[in-house]
Amino acid sequence: MRMSRKRGRKLRERLEKEREEQLGKNAGNEGRSFRMSRRRHHDYQWNQKPMLTRLAKDSGTAATAAIAATIATAPLAEASSMQTLLELPGTFQAMRDARDRNRNIRALKRETEAARINLAQAQEDVRTALNDSRSAQDALRSLRASLNAARVELVRVGDALAEAEAEALSRKAEADEAEEKRDAMASSVEEKREEVYAARERYESFFQGSGEAEKDPMIFGDDERGRAANGDIVSDVKRGDYGELAQRIERAWESVGFQQNRLREVEAMVRSNSDGIISGVTGNSTNNKLTDKQAMELESAIAAAQNDVLELESELDAMEEAFDALSDEADELMEAAADARDEADELASEQESLVQDINELENDEADTITWNDEADSALDFAEQSQRQAELEVARALYEQDHMGDGGVSAQTRFDYYNWHGPEHGHQLVVGESFYKAGRNIDIGIETGFVHSSSGREHGTANGMLDTTLNAVIKNDNKKYDVHYEFAVNLPTGRTTHQNAQLPEGVARHTSFGEGWGFTPGIAVTHHFNEEDSLTGRLSFSWKGNYDYRLSEYDDAGVEHIRESSVQPGEEISPEVVWLHAGDKGQAMAKAKFTATSVTTQDGHKYRDGTSVDISAFYSHDFTKLDSFQLWMRYLHNGRIDFHDSSWDSPNNRGVSWREAGIGWTHDFDVEHHRSFHLMANYQKAHGDVYRFTTYGRNEWGEYWLNPRRLSIMASYEVRTGERDALELRLERYYIYDRGVNDYRGWGGMVMYTHSF
Repeated sequence: MRMSRKRGRKLRERLEKEREEQLGKNAGNEGRSFRMSRRRHHDYQWNQKPMLTRLAKDSGTAATAAIAATIATAPLAEASSMQTLLELPGTFQAMRDARDRNRNIRALKRETEAARINLAQAQEDVRTALNDSRSAQDALRSLRASLNAARVELVRVGDALAEAEAEALSRKAEADEAEEKRDAMASSVEEKREEVYAARERYESFFQGSGEAEKDPMIFGDDERGRAANGDIVSDVKRGDYGELAQRIERAWESVGFQQNRLREVEAMVRSNSDGIISGVTGNSTNNKLTDKQAMELESAIAAAQNDVLELESELDAMEEAFDALSDEADELMEAAADARDEADELASEQESLVQDINELENDEADTITWNDEADSALDFAEQSQRQAELEVARALYEQDHMGDGGVSAQTRFDYYNWHGPEHGHQLVVGESFYKAGRNIDIGIETGFVHSSSGREHGTANGMLDTTLNAVIKNDNKKYDVHYEFAVNLPTGRTTHQNAQLPEGVARHTSFGEGWGFTPGIAVTHHFNEEDSLTGRLSFSWKGNYDYRLSEYDDAGVEHIRESSVQPGEEISPEVVWLHAGDKGQAMAKAKFTATSVTTQDGHKYRDGTSVDISAFYSHDFTKLDSFQLWMRYLHNGRIDFHDSSWDSPNNRGVSWREAGIGWTHDFDVEHHRSFHLMANYQKAHGDVYRFTTYGRNEWGEYWLNPRRLSIMASYEVRTGERDALELRLERYYIYDRGVNDYRGWGGMVMYTHSF
């Protein structure tokens, strides 16, 4: 609802009247009336830390302090409306970083378990490869020993074969010679047998008669006795009518056991009955008997024939015995020659088998050498894999234990703001930030250069901004984290004129230089589980004095510029933060209370009103690449308590901010962090908001009356390299007032971050 013209005219008249009354009370300060409003200072380093730590985490050193920026508002800051271009994106980014940190922890646990499994497998592979290598080496040693033994055996068999061949040839020659001798003696034996056959025929002729003659056992014996007595000489004699004589002779031979050396006894036995015998020899008729003389001659002839047979048979026996001996010798020599030949053949076969075995062993040796080489290579690879697996396990365990250590990054930022309203102004900021995350300590430093113009006379500011140092000493545990925080504001900024101060919400920096500031703090975080935590923080700030310039006018209306000094009061700020860093949804709720002690300005004292800041943030992934964001905030700044009532003003009332917004984020490429963000924000103040942060006049035009701020903010983030990131932000905003103090403007930001 806009203020009517009539109501606006009345309000201006009332303010002018109050101004005139105030001028009368402050004769030494004509033309001005002091009113110290709250400073709208936000520490850039704390708000921007999430992006630095995220890049450090992505480059391999996961940041444990990823949410430190927005869980804790700046230690040197007072409560003010939310800076939608800087603080708000940083808050949501911190929530996403907390979620990503949980994901990284889970991934590290999975990697650690996988690394342990790989290590166990690698150790088993090493044992297998070692056993295989030992088996290959043992097999190679055994095979080479067998090959050497086979070669030695081959040499021995070769020598033995040469000797056996020579022995076989020698035995063959001896056997051939004995064979020739036996063949030569065989003809002599055969001749002697012919002589024996002839003698037997002559002898048999004496027994030829009309009938078949019986064999004379003295000469022939029976089939068995004849062979026993006469060897193998058997002659078929036809039996005649000499049966009685033959029987007589047979009985005589039987009586002496057919012993040849008792031939004389056999003859005597036969002669004792010779008459009867002889008479029967010549025929069957008793009339054909021989005379004594004829009988004696016949007997003598028979005896001579018998003696011839016996002598020849004796010679034949001797020859046959010699022949048999020679045959036995020849057979033995032939058998020895055959044995020698067999032995030589066996040695030759053994030699051939050994050559074949050696060839096979040599092939096996080549295969075993290949096996051994492969086993050694496999062992080397398995040992290398084991070492790699051990390194992976050590790395995973180290990353679990040192997650967030060693993140070193630097950022360069270019901000530009341009606005139109009661004044037309602009601001350019070049900021430099450095951040290092360690296991036990985080360190940050931020400074910058600014060129700013408020659109008023003496409203230009050029030079450095204040430098901020931050340090966090960490003692992180599974359930509780204790952080000791410390921030220092170095007064490197420029002293500027009061007209260089900027209205709230039109640019990043509304003031450009303050004094020394020290803010220690302690934060204790309780982790309920992996996703939920509650943090309690308490900080205390000491602030040094600083100067600014202002204009005074004399009675002639001549402007005089002088410096004024401000000694800010100390601040104490307790804060509670709850965080849920779910995989799909993240939520954060914060409540902060700030109380300030007495501030002194130009000898006048006042106390800034206490502030209460309650905010809530929520982000939810509704697809794999898309998420929406919601946020709400309530902020109340109490009225200033002036020790000198003459400094008070009708506009000195408490101011309450109600703020809310909705956004959408789309990730084009999660791996390379290409994302687009769009957010609409609404901020509404209830009360009169002073348009300067340090000093101004109690004129109607110096205040916003229940202002509203609408803005649309878009940003694009991309990883340009493994260690580099670029982010662009652009905001279009409108500030509406019920008076004539409406503003419309643009804000832009380019941030380049490099991780070392």
